[in-house]
Amino acid sequence: MRTEKREDPLVDMGYEIRDINLKAIRNATIGFFLFAIGSFAVGYWIYAVMNPAFNGDYLSAKDRRRIPPSPYPLLQNNLTAKTDIMALRQAESVQLKSTGYNDPTHESVHIPIDRAMDLIATRGISPTGNDVAAVSKGNTTDQKLMPTEVRVQTPTTRTKAPTP
Repeated sequence: MRTEKREDPLVDMGYEIRDINLKAIRNATIGFFLFAIGSFAVGYWIYAVMNPAFNGDYLSAKDRRRIPPSPYPLLQNNLTAKTDIMALRQAESVQLKSTGYNDPTHESVHIPIDRAMDLIATRGISPTGNDVAAVSKGNTTDQKLMPTEVRVQTPTTRTKAPTP
């Protein structure tokens, strides 16, 4: 039996014979977690300083859900926006297809859109007396090339329109 300590022949060839370095792995793991916790703490502190919700002057969640007073807007979620648009379109459709008064004083009325188009087609559109060229200040068209007179077609005969 041998009692002397022998060197591994792989050491002479340049190979590493030791196992992994547990002390270095432990120190690296502890350093990593300390760095992660420290980064989280610094990030949380920066967020708390920058975010005004951490200030005590803001309303609680329960108070924010209440309906705001008159001058402030109501916020809509996706469902209420869709239902509001649907109700608006239905009300518009009813008004376009019906006859009735526009105001409580009964000074103006509305008629169905099809009937209004028929009346315009039979009567024509009377000129307003405003002979203004269709040129705006921001128009990129050369102003010298634009026609100076506006042609308005007036109906030749007037027929009495039937009452709705």
